[in-house]
Amino acid sequence: MSKSLKKVFLDCGAHNGESIDEFYRLFKDADEYEIHSFEPNPDMWPLLEKKKTILHKVGVWGDNDEIDYYKGENSEGGTFLRNKASGKVDYNNPIRAEVVRLSEWIKKNFDKEDYIILKIDIEGAEYWVLDDLFDTGIMGWINELYGELHGTGPNGRILSLPKSTYDEMVKRLDKAGIELKDWYN
Repeated sequence: MSKSLKKVFLDCGAHNGESIDEFYRLFKDADEYEIHSFEPNPDMWPLLEKKKTILHKVGVWGDNDEIDYYKGENSEGGTFLRNKASGKVDYNNPIRAEVVRLSEWIKKNFDKEDYIILKIDIEGAEYWVLDDLFDTGIMGWINELYGELHGTGPNGRILSLPKSTYDEMVKRLDKAGIELKDWYN
């Protein structure tokens, strides 16, 4: 007996759920997908709980850990990066947030044959996550990739440096034949 193919939408950096709304607008078969939303900001959780999603009250990262999260002012994008180059972020009052290693989470919950759409908009932390997806081979499980590669300021790094800078990540994606599509176009 063969296992049936799952259709999965992973919304990393779910914010207030606007990506779920956009997913339903863009994909005619959206009701056939298992939707998972990852969001470390507790202020957003009540909004996400009203959406058709499985809410994970954690951020995604290249490791399993608990790290500082800096909330965005007026619901702007918060970040795990100290001194992110864009947006208004409250760096004076970080909260501790759990993060999961996305590559492990995907491998534990899905199969390579499943159809996985990954939207990643995690305010600068995408370099750690995407590097890890490449390094573990899990990037090969992703069928469609949407999101943004955010820049960081000179002090915008925490824990360790990512392997890839913006230019290196773009080259890495291109070399692998992976198109990073803009979610809102």
